[in-house]
Amino acid sequence: MAEPAPHYVSVHDEPMHRFRFRNDYAFVYDVCIPVSAITLYHSHDEDSLYVAINGVHCCTQDLGQEPVTSQIDKGTIMVAPFRSKPLIHQVTNVGREEMRMIGAEILASPPVTAAEPLSAPGVTLLADKARIRTYKIELAPGESTGDLRCDFSGILIVMAGTSLEIAGREARTLSVVPGDAIWHDGPLTQRFTNPGRTPFEAVLGEWR
Repeated sequence: MAEPAPHYVSVHDEPMHRFRFRNDYAFVYDVCIPVSAITLYHSHDEDSLYVAINGVHCCTQDLGQEPVTSQIDKGTIMVAPFRSKPLIHQVTNVGREEMRMIGAEILASPPVTAAEPLSAPGVTLLADKARIRTYKIELAPGESTGDLRCDFSGILIVMAGTSLEIAGREARTLSVVPGDAIWHDGPLTQRFTNPGRTPFEAVLGEWR
């Protein structure tokens, strides 16, 4: 007699995938898996952006498959095509520190999108996918991107730094920590400046 399939939940209901925010275009969560902890089997069915906040040493087991152990370095950026290739799996943290990643589901394309990628000081295009472009933003203390014409909606995920000045529809200076996620609705022109004393690094995801 065949064994029954393991029970699984949506990634939205997996306790170690902690809800951050949702809008019409994105569902954002914080993956926080303590050392030796194991998630529930859970399903992914929306294309997703992941950014590793810590170095990750994990064991993943896709439903019905053998477990696979992998090392993911801090700062690794992944775009997973779960809409066309849904996944059910569970994850075990086999490392020596908390496994932490920011996940952002790409729910829909905003009404305004950019034809061309951003090009500015401190901004590097990493990948140009069908539904998302990803960039690395790196600013030394006191450095600025200059004005960025952001004809898109997207998310900024902080990797390093203590503060960020954003001049857009309004000017604001934020205290930030790695893992902070900031959404903007476009189109708008905005400028990022690092007013802190340490380098600022972030990943920018451009919804398409």
